[in-house]
Amino acid sequence: MLDHANDATILTAWLANKTPENLAAWIAAPGAAAWGAYRGETMVGFALRAQAVLALCYVVPDALHQGVGRALLQHVEAHARAVGLADLGLESTRTAEAFYRRNGYAPHGAAQTWAGLQAQPMRKVL
Repeated sequence: MLDHANDATILTAWLANKTPENLAAWIAAPGAAAWGAYRGETMVGFALRAQAVLALCYVVPDALHQGVGRALLQHVEAHARAVGLADLGLESTRTAEAFYRRNGYAPHGAAQTWAGLQAQPMRKVL
């Protein structure tokens, strides 16, 4: 909410590239790895690493503040270390920035704007 304030124009622009076809291509890309977090048969979180970048990390609202995001992030980081990555970068929304800071990420460059949303580049040495 902090990021888009329920503005339909911003949400539409931000979600435009998040199609099933694009997601499948991102997961299949060389150097990519993806994970889902489930409660029973229901996916409650998803993370995608593309090379040395955490490209996506989402948790459904009902699973926020229950350790799902932290568990996904720790799993991504462990896998990144296992494949020899020295650090992991990401572009955080304003809403998620405190989460990433709590998990050891620090700002790494000037904030960017994309699709009407602010993104703060961040990095963590693994």
